[in-house]
Amino acid sequence: MRTSSTKQKSAVLAVPYYGQLVRHNGGLEHIYFRLNANPVTGELTKSELCVWDQKNSPSLPEWLDQNGIRTLLCSDKRPGLESLFTANGIHVFWEQSGEISEMVNHWMSSSNDNWKHAICA
Repeated sequence: MRTSSTKQKSAVLAVPYYGQLVRHNGGLEHIYFRLNANPVTGELTKSELCVWDQKNSPSLPEWLDQNGIRTLLCSDKRPGLESLFTANGIHVFWEQSGEISEMVNHWMSSSNDNWKHAICA
């Protein structure tokens, strides 16, 4: 088995479970897919379902940051919320369409700058 002393970096993304950041009732989504993507191969190396508990962590952007998430892909567009996320180092890609795999593939192929922002150790 070959090991490396250098830890592989990955891009950490989140996608709201139903695609939209803001629910139809006006509240923020609580269920997210957390995805790790390999910036070299584009392969999704890890995915898990995460639940934001607003009682334990009142700020969604802070919760995303605490979970290592740097990029949020959403199907809706709420420009009024942008500053809340950018203040915590979270980059939001609005108006992403399709299934989660399509959203992620579109994001991965759209720009190298996207990768630079989303990479974490």
